Amino acid sequence: MATNVHQELGLRLLLLLLVITALGNDGPLVANDKPRIITTTDLGADPDDEQSMVRLLVSANEFDIEGLIVSTGCWKKSQSDTKMLDKLVDAYGKCFNNLSVHAKGFPSVDHLRSISVMGQRGYGMSDVGDGKDSPGSDLIIASVDKDDPRPVWVGAWGGANNVAQAIWKVRATRSKEELSRFLSKLRVFDILGQDDAGAWIARNFPEVLYIRATGVYGWQPPKNGDYQRDDIQSHGPLGAVYPDTKWATEGDTPALLHVYPNGLNDPDQVDQGGWGGRFDLTKKPRIRSMKPVTNEGQFDPYLMFGNSADGAKAIKRWSTGYDNDFAARMDWSITSKYEDANHHPVAVVNGDTSRRILQVTAAPGSTVDLNAVGSSDPDKDPLTFAWSFYKEPSSCKEAVEIEDASAASSKVTVPENAAGKSIHIVLELHDGGEPSLYAYRRVIINVQSEPKRQTASSFKRLRVIVSSDFPPFPVTNSDPDDVQSMVRFLLHSNEFDVEGLVASAGTFGMVAEKKNILAVLDEYDKVDENLREHDPKYPTADALRAVTYEGKGNNNGIKIQWGCGKQPVTDIIGKGKDSEASNAIIVAVDKPDPRPVYIGVWGGPREIAQAIWNVKNTRSEEETKAFIGKLRIFLIACQDASHEWLMEEFPDLHIIESKKTYQGMFKAGSQQWAEENIINGHGPLCAIYPPKAIAGPGVIEGDSPAFLYLLSGNRGINDPEDPTQPSWGGQYVRKGSTRHFIDGPGGSTISKWKEQFQREFAKRADWCLAQ
Repeated sequence: MATNVHQELGLRLLLLLLVITALGNDGPLVANDKPRIITTTDLGADPDDEQSMVRLLVSANEFDIEGLIVSTGCWKKSQSDTKMLDKLVDAYGKCFNNLSVHAKGFPSVDHLRSISVMGQRGYGMSDVGDGKDSPGSDLIIASVDKDDPRPVWVGAWGGANNVAQAIWKVRATRSKEELSRFLSKLRVFDILGQDDAGAWIARNFPEVLYIRATGVYGWQPPKNGDYQRDDIQSHGPLGAVYPDTKWATEGDTPALLHVYPNGLNDPDQVDQGGWGGRFDLTKKPRIRSMKPVTNEGQFDPYLMFGNSADGAKAIKRWSTGYDNDFAARMDWSITSKYEDANHHPVAVVNGDTSRRILQVTAAPGSTVDLNAVGSSDPDKDPLTFAWSFYKEPSSCKEAVEIEDASAASSKVTVPENAAGKSIHIVLELHDGGEPSLYAYRRVIINVQSEPKRQTASSFKRLRVIVSSDFPPFPVTNSDPDDVQSMVRFLLHSNEFDVEGLVASAGTFGMVAEKKNILAVLDEYDKVDENLREHDPKYPTADALRAVTYEGKGNNNGIKIQWGCGKQPVTDIIGKGKDSEASNAIIVAVDKPDPRPVYIGVWGGPREIAQAIWNVKNTRSEEETKAFIGKLRIFLIACQDASHEWLMEEFPDLHIIESKKTYQGMFKAGSQQWAEENIINGHGPLCAIYPPKAIAGPGVIEGDSPAFLYLLSGNRGINDPEDPTQPSWGGQYVRKGSTRHFIDGPGGSTISKWKEQFQREFAKRADWCLAQ
């Protein structure tokens, strides 16, 4: 009889190796997101192993199951065959066709039979060593050795000596480097500790990710209650092999739930928390096994990952989700029609359709937009959204405000003092089917550290030109918001290499007069010494006067009509239409400086268009391409015909076109705020800040986004080279294959930052006063 058993196991192992070899050569599998799992189970010790195995089998489509190993443990110290396991797999075979109607990916019963093997027949470390290999330990080695970058998770529902024997064999037969590679792919989730092998592994091979879960009681539904009878045991062949509870229901199931790929957690990040519980990031000493295991002290000190302080509560909080999941899958097992059962919704967050954990970066005090639009239900059931702050795994421990927490789209406000911390936001999405099924997504907001400095001394300085249809002040026949923006710009001029202040035509009069900018610099001249007490990099008024240039407008013999589509571009640019400003732009770009030149166009872009026209008509194609390649242009609204010409003729020219997003600046501060924080009592420069503009009273500054996105870049919030990133100046979308970036999410992508940039504005207004 023993000979026949060994022959059968040998055939199974041979078949297993053939399957593993075949799968190992399958390219698409390598890119698979399914967890690879092996389960070792001390079947016969407690009915709960059979219960957990039923749950595993109806969830089998979610995993790549690479081994089902019969093991020993402290409650069953010897094993002789796989009969109990075979019975469970046979029941699965009777349900396979029904299960496959409801979801793809269920493994064939032949596959499961091929990987159902005997492990170590003896108990603990007494059955580990030379000549003690088993089909189970060999299976573990073969699985980890596969050419597949995914780790292998071994759930130890009994003892862990199959894993120990596999490691012992690899250490005895391979080099240190090969052993290290083997261990790096191995993960163990140990339920309670049921032999001394776990302590041996943790002591001798600390590089193995080893979890010992002791908080495995208290998360289950009532023992032998209605749920167990009506939703599980009454359901066909698999329900029939789900026994009554003797001690605790499904005590081994957390090993399965920890790696269940539902979008809630990354199993390798043990502190995140999911259906299988949550574990401390710091390994703990002396996590002892169950009482019959008395000799682990010989392996001290050994360290393992253990349950966090919330224990089984970290599992119980998700009980509706995992209970309903099991019940629905048992429905699948007896239902041959798709429409007669419920199926899981699909959660999509910010366009991501995977189940991966999403990571975003945000600044303290900012808001983060989260969007689950696109989520769906295969049964067309209504969806319910719930966004929540998961405090326990977050390093930020104070309250986090979530606006519209029960809507598809929500906004998370990052606390002001959360710098350097993480915030875990969980989306729980459930449908209106019966039973209601859940899908999850986790977004981790990594809050940026506060800047180490408050001046621009350590910034990578950006080369900047401002082109403004700058009016006289008091402002007549134009929009005062340019004056508002110029005051803010000058208070941040220490952060840039300012290479041009251009007076261009725009708005009503379509005139270009640099005397208006020079008049503002006279007021700056009265406070710049005070500013340099805070940062010596503030430019002098004379330095800024030296780079103030005049463009051409209706006061220079060029008839410019305001707005797009009003006249041919040849009316305003071309031969004989160069200006002091357009020539200065060419000189700036031609400097032997590899840094790009950022040009904020607050009025019409005629001067930059004329500069490009000149270069295009006087230089080679290669030289023109090099010239254009150094330009970064930010266009506010559409204020003359040259705007359309730039957009249509130069797809490779880096342009941000803010036709509406800039309006997110409107009402960034009330008139009272402006008067209290800027205008009154803050010196001559701030005194000229107009208290209102055409769009209304208070802070309007429709042109400020053209440099605000550079300021937020200086603070590490965004890369100015990528306007698709959130920034103080807004967030934009790329237009096809061009280098043009146009309005996207809208003005809220500016207004959400107002607390930050207004706080800085007010602080710099204070700097205008003598210390």
